Amino acid sequence: MRVLLFWPNYDSHINYPPLGLGYLASFLRMNNHKVAIFDGTLKNASVGDFVNEVKDFNWR
Repeated sequence: MRVLLFWPNYDSHINYPPLGLGYLASFLRMNNHKVAIFDGTLKNASVGDFVNEVKDFNWR
């Protein structure tokens, strides 16, 4: 299975990595799933950027 995990961009004074998504991605990868993480805060992404990422994600 291919999984795209998303961490939304939101207004916050504290910027920290999405550790929960990292743990989840690690577990899924150990169980032979293909995983990608989209960190919206790192990329300062908009909803449109996320939609484009979903469209470009290799679902097969």
